[in-house]
Amino acid sequence: MKKFLKKMTAWIAGTVLATMPVLASALVVHAYEILPMNQNWTTYQVDFENERIDMVETTKPVTYNFSSSIENQKIIGLRAFYVDFDDVLADAPQEFIDRAASSGYIHTGMINLSLVFSNSFVEGDTLSINFPYPIQINDFKYNGEEQWKITNLSATSVSFICTATGDFEGYADWIALELQYTKSASALEDQFWFIPMKTQLNIAAEIASASGKEAVAEVSGNFALSYEIMKWLEDHPNVTLKYNLTYKEKDYNIVIKGGQKLANPEIPWYGPEYLIGKFSK
Repeated sequence: MKKFLKKMTAWIAGTVLATMPVLASALVVHAYEILPMNQNWTTYQVDFENERIDMVETTKPVTYNFSSSIENQKIIGLRAFYVDFDDVLADAPQEFIDRAASSGYIHTGMINLSLVFSNSFVEGDTLSINFPYPIQINDFKYNGEEQWKITNLSATSVSFICTATGDFEGYADWIALELQYTKSASALEDQFWFIPMKTQLNIAAEIASASGKEAVAEVSGNFALSYEIMKWLEDHPNVTLKYNLTYKEKDYNIVIKGGQKLANPEIPWYGPEYLIGKFSK
């Protein structure tokens, strides 16, 4: 799993930010590393224009439940990190989107959870952690197989139980989980930046259906459009999307009339440069 994160990070840096060093090393913590208490998930933020990658804290809180028979047992270090390629691609140049698609990174990501506790674990301790959104897990690993058993690994969370008390060198008071994922259908459907657009498109479709005339959906944003959005427009000839697109501090009026051939299954994302070149008015 460390290889996946290194490969993915190196791909970002090598493909788009060729002049930069790779900023991220493996995120698996060591037993004696001092961890911060990040109450929210952290992720990468990619600035394509200025060729920069930063690790930033999101507004998604880390939600977990921990139970122990040890008095005053508590989490003293917590880091929850994810890389979501759909987020990275939201305002990416079309060339980068095309390369991401050909490399198989569309709708994929990585989650890394690391927790340090004040005391060593005892048999019967339980821990469950919720993911930031629903996922389909492709591969995973965690430390402490001799001491911990996974009791549930679902699209939304992971749960552990401690099966052995003892001083297990290296992970007696900490646990880490890494997993590679594909976003589930529900997660893709609920991508937060598409919700207002989908709402306006559905309203326009209802108006068009009732009146038999063309209806317009108008939305503002700074993100790429997905294949799903383009296919929806393709299937709704009486709906026109007016997209007020902000890109590189400039505003563009993107007008996409439904009913024409718009979606290519081999192109999952349509970036700002593509939209400006083809649909700007």
